[in-house]
Parts: sequence; C-alpha cells; structure tokens
Amino acid sequence: MTTNDHELHFTARLDRRLLSRRGGVRHLLVDVTAPEAPRPEGEERPPLDLALVIDASGSMSGPPLEAAKRAAVDVVRALGPRDRITVTSFADDVVRHVDALPMFDGGREQAMVEIRTLETRGCTDLAGGWADGVHSLESARRNGAQRRVVILSDGHANVGETDPESLALQAAAARDRGVVTTAVGIGDGYGTTQLGALCEHGGGNLHHAARAEEILEVVAGELGEILRTAAEGVTLRLELPDGVRAEVLGPFPVRDNGAGPAVGLGTLLCGARRRVVLRLTCPEGRPGDRLSVLAVPSWRAPGESRERRGEALVLDLLHAPAQEVATEAPDQATCLEVARAWQRDLIRRATVLAEEGDREGARAFLTEARPAFRGYVRDLDAGPEMLGELDRFRRRLRRGMSRGLVKEIHCFTVKQSLGVEDLRAAAAFRMEDIDELE
Repeated sequence: MTTNDHELHFTARLDRRLLSRRGGVRHLLVDVTAPEAPRPEGEERPPLDLALVIDASGSMSGPPLEAAKRAAVDVVRALGPRDRITVTSFADDVVRHVDALPMFDGGREQAMVEIRTLETRGCTDLAGGWADGVHSLESARRNGAQRRVVILSDGHANVGETDPESLALQAAAARDRGVVTTAVGIGDGYGTTQLGALCEHGGGNLHHAARAEEILEVVAGELGEILRTAAEGVTLRLELPDGVRAEVLGPFPVRDNGAGPAVGLGTLLCGARRRVVLRLTCPEGRPGDRLSVLAVPSWRAPGESRERRGEALVLDLLHAPAQEVATEAPDQATCLEVARAWQRDLIRRATVLAEEGDREGARAFLTEARPAFRGYVRDLDAGPEMLGELDRFRRRLRRGMSRGLVKEIHCFTVKQSLGVEDLRAAAAFRMEDIDELE
C-alpha cells in the first residue's frame, strides 16, 4: 500500500499475509522517502538556532579539544546572517560561553574568540551540558527556526545524570518540543549507550570520529545535513488489533502512551529514504478472521511546530486454512529487506553487550538468535552469505575486539539501519573484513 501526502512518500508491505489457526509471526516493512527539495525553488531555508555542546573534561586535552575547537570555528564561519549560535562547554561544571548569538554585527567574530579560549577541566557532566544547550534554544525560541544541539564528546558521563533510560526520556521530550540532538563520539572512550540514547530518542544521529582530525569532517558534514533537512520528528503511530504485538528491528525508539506504539524515525534529509521493519506476533484465530494493522505517519517541516499527518497505511492479515498458508508464496524482496534489518539489529544489540564488557553475553545472545534467523533466511539466495556474516562476527567476539572496533561496528550497523552516510572522508569499514580488523 502507498500514500503520498505533500512532502513525504510512504509505502508499506508484508512479507506474508496469511496466518494459520495458531497465529504466527509476520513482518511489516514501511518505507518513507523525502522530497529532493524541502521548499519551492527560490524560497529561503529556515534560520538555524544551533547549540554546540563541547566536552572540556580532562580526557579531551590536547588534539581532541583542539580539533573540536577548529570544527566549531568552521561551523561559525559557515552560518548565515539569519542564524544564531550557542556554545556550551561541560566538565564538572557547565559553562555557557555564547548565548543565542546572531551571526552579524560582530557576533561571528565574538563567537570564534570565545571558542578559541576553551580549556579542559575536570570530569564529564554530559547531561548537564546537553540540557544547557537545550535550555538556551528554548529560552531564545523564535518562530520558523530549526533548533539543533550538536554534542562533541570523547568521554563516558560520570557526573550528573548518567542513566541512558533517563537521558532517552529527556531527549524524546526535547524532540517533541522541536529540539533535535546529534552527537560526535570521539575516540574509543565515549559512552555509546549514553550518547546513543540522546541521539536515537532526540531524532538525530550518533557519528563516530576515531581520530581527532575526523572531528572536522564529521561536524562540517553534519552542518551540511542540517541545512538539507526535509522533515523532522518523523513518526509512525500504530493501531494494532487485540492480541497483536509489534517489535521494531532496528535503532528506532518506541513509545506507547496507551493509544498504541509510536515509532520514531528521526530526521530525514532531502531525497533520503528510511526503512523500518516491524515484527508482528499475531494471536490464534479462525479461518476468515481478519487483522487490520494501521500505521499513521506524521512529521514536522523544518522550522515548523505544527505536526503534519499523512493518510493511514492499512494492511490486512488473514487467518486461512493450513493448506493455503503452506502454499502462500512469500514476497521475496520484502523477505530480503527483513533479513537485512534483522541481521543488523542482532549485531547492533551484541555490540551494546560487548561494549558493556559482557562479551560472553553477546555471543550467547547471537547463539540463541541464530536458529530463528537461519530458518527465516534459508530460502533466500543471499541467506547463506548473511548467516555466514553473523557467524564470523560471533567468532570475532570470541577472539576479542578493541573498544574502538566495537564502536565502529555499532555505528556502522546503526547508520545502515537508518540509511545515513558516514561523514568521514576515509571511512571504509566493511563487515566482510572483520576477521582482519584490529
């Protein structure tokens, strides 16, 4: 089924439609595509209110902080006269160096001077620094402006709020108010779960910068993407029949306020496509019983607070006699996309366990999931290759992996799931090379 409402184009399809009396598992794939241009030709882009939140804890001393400062200065140079910038640094304390400063009448030069004076100090109050950036954007809110927080950090939060679930709730609330959060994780010491929670629930992306010089590439690329935003806060609200449960295969946050789960798809750039796979576990039923699943899309245009809604996508699952279920031909193209999303999700979940130090738990998780995955991909042409990649990753876990490699794999699978590019010029990570990587 397809719907096209003004700016975003949505399609939805099932891998299989028929269910036996005992119910079963089916997969729903939803694609959303953004327009090539978010506004008519000649119309100005919305102004940007940007908060740069820079880690100034002791671990950033030397090349990381110097690279972050150069990247921040380059951002200031690239902003237009209608844009404003806030610069906050965090360590044990939180310092706001520049507050919603317009990029004219000397504002640009003032911001660059303040950025160049940053020095390292103390520990890592990530939550405090992020919250200050959000507060600045909301205190100086103006109609029609995009509002973004960009965090640059190499550390694991150890002061203030550190719980990923709490950070996720706060980031989701800020996203609902129109503030999108993105982060650049520097080196191999940052907390993927903490920064990941802020970004996934905050509607933005987590970028990995393995070396200090990559910070400049990633921040410049992120600014370019902000200016090419087509839609923010893209969400699918599901209405499910009684007894049907939905699980998302991928790094998409899910909330349920009692009216059904809402899946956050984040921010889309012009011309971008995002795909989400939902695993539907269906109850028992009699032949002829119909289960109608509704997915209602919504989003905001850049700089707008009004939520736009698309036409509901409706897909029907049907309980049928056993012979019909057994002879139903699955949609092979959809099955392949489901398998890819499933494989990426398994690897991503395993990297989270590995980063937390539970390498054996990561291997056990993959071992337990393998039979079901193998059963799903066995009739796909690419099935053996996909199963082989999963097995190679599991064996690599046994040999051990550096923290940096774990983070590379985590960010790689997340970006693949979201369909976003790695902004580093020299990025060439490939899962098929995992046996040779250090």
